Amino acid sequence: MRSPSRCPQRRAGLFGMFFVATAFIAAASACDAAGPDDLDELQEARALWVSLGITDYAYVLQRGCFCTLESIGPVRITVRAGVVESLVYVASGGPVIQGGELWPTVDGLFDVVERAIDGEADKVTAVFDASRGYPLTVDIDYIEQAIDDELTLTVSSFTPLVAP
Repeated sequence: MRSPSRCPQRRAGLFGMFFVATAFIAAASACDAAGPDDLDELQEARALWVSLGITDYAYVLQRGCFCTLESIGPVRITVRAGVVESLVYVASGGPVIQGGELWPTVDGLFDVVERAIDGEADKVTAVFDASRGYPLTVDIDYIEQAIDDELTLTVSSFTPLVAP
């Protein structure tokens, strides 16, 4: 019997099987990230939120990410008629000047979670408020084997507002 080093056909065959097995394992682990249960939970939470018809509210959003200090917050987001009315840094009381797209409405938070579940991320974990449905915490790992690509969103101090 020849050793693998003297038989290039066998070496190529073993390498090919190794490559196919590795690709299969990687694909199978990627499918593990977010399944139908996650999407069902998101849809149930969103349906609860929509059913309440809350369009005027304020909440604080803290972002956990490898990004600039201005992008982390916490920021108090005030929403009127479903549109962001103001963004204020909690620590300084100063307005958010740039990066307003980082600070969405609750509907925008649902969209972030849905895009992540639908394939933008390898791993998604979300916890929703039991009485109103809005996301309380969202952990997204866009590339599970990478470092510094994760995003955590934490909602606190949610307050419905009286319409003006």
